[in-house]
Amino acid sequence: MLDKESGIGRVEVKVIQTGNGHLMSSRNLTVPTLTPSACTDRVTDCYCPNALNVCYKRVYKLYISNCWLMVAKDALKSAEVKLEVGVVNRAGLKTPTPLVHVVSNTL
Repeated sequence: MLDKESGIGRVEVKVIQTGNGHLMSSRNLTVPTLTPSACTDRVTDCYCPNALNVCYKRVYKLYISNCWLMVAKDALKSAEVKLEVGVVNRAGLKTPTPLVHVVSNTL
C-alpha cells in the first residue's frame, strides 16, 4: 500500500492457535500521528504531507502482549500460534494479504 498522504491508521493483529484454528485474540492497535511541531527530524524520523496538518513516523514499533499468546500450561513446549498482522491506512485502504508469523516457542 503506497499512500504516503494517509499514513497508518491502525494495525490489526490476530492470534490463532495453529493446531485447531482457534482465534485466541483479535486486536486493533491505533497508530498515533504527530503534530508538525513534534516532527523535528523530517529526513529520518518522520514526514509531513504537504496537504495535511499532520505528520507520521517513518518507523513504528508496536508491542505484542505475551498475554495474547497464552496457551494451556501442559502445551507450552509444543504449542504453536500464528500472528496475522494487517495494516489499514487513514483513508481506509487495507493490506490485501496480512503478514503471517508462526510463534513456536511460547515459553
